[in-house]
Amino acid sequence: MAAPYIGWRALTFVPAIVSTVGFAAFRGTLDVTTPMKITLLSQTVNLVLDPLLIFGGGFIKAMGVAGAAMATSASEVMSATLYLSTMLKRGIVTLNSLMRVPSWGNIGKLMVGGAAVQMRSIAQNITFLAVMRAILTMDATGTAAAAHTVSAQMFQLCLIAVLALSTLASILIPQKLNAALDGGGGAEAAKTCADRLLVWGLLLGTLLACVQLAALPALKFFTPLENVQAMARGPVMIGALQVRSRQKFFTHRPVSTFDHVLFQLTDEHSERPRRCRSTVSCSSRRV
Repeated sequence: MAAPYIGWRALTFVPAIVSTVGFAAFRGTLDVTTPMKITLLSQTVNLVLDPLLIFGGGFIKAMGVAGAAMATSASEVMSATLYLSTMLKRGIVTLNSLMRVPSWGNIGKLMVGGAAVQMRSIAQNITFLAVMRAILTMDATGTAAAAHTVSAQMFQLCLIAVLALSTLASILIPQKLNAALDGGGGAEAAKTCADRLLVWGLLLGTLLACVQLAALPALKFFTPLENVQAMARGPVMIGALQVRSRQKFFTHRPVSTFDHVLFQLTDEHSERPRRCRSTVSCSSRRV
């Protein structure tokens, strides 16, 4: 059953990369509205096509797992098309720049700027694989693996909100930093914004930890097996504490590689470009 899904999803590997780059490009220009509109449209397509292609309807044949992959692939293609057409229309990219091979100097800048992010991603994936391997070999019944999956799902439900706050921080702080002084911008405004986001992150992390602990009875909706529910309680409680402890890290995480390498934040009072490599270092250097 996995082969048809992987086959269809593999066809949209390039559109998925285009969408990722497009999102980073617009975020680098401090435009968050355009990615939101494109995401809403593409996910609406996925929402409509999923039940039609999975279960069928009218003249459309039910395709099951392959149908789910086709719906997601259609959504990815639409997202990439919208990002590319919008970037071309606004002059962020041109047809010539798309076809031109980047210079070794630019490639070197990308490699240096993205090295820390890539190393972090590689380390995380290796850790996840090692943990999953250890869990799968823990018992032959699969109870531990099922409990791990359930607890991870509950943890990710709360983590999404924290990640959203981190994305917001990587946009608002450079925006404040580069705004005109008489318009409420500048180094002090950026520092105040960072401090305010840290406080909101603290409150949000505490609230989400309480919500996750209060949602322990909801484990029965994730799995009907009582032994899996019992084994998942401990990891869920630990995950609640992690949401609380990780909010500070995610609120102050570095911005995307494309944000601080390809796009320069320019002072409105001069033509001098200035780079912002992270939400904290950028505000702290100028205070």
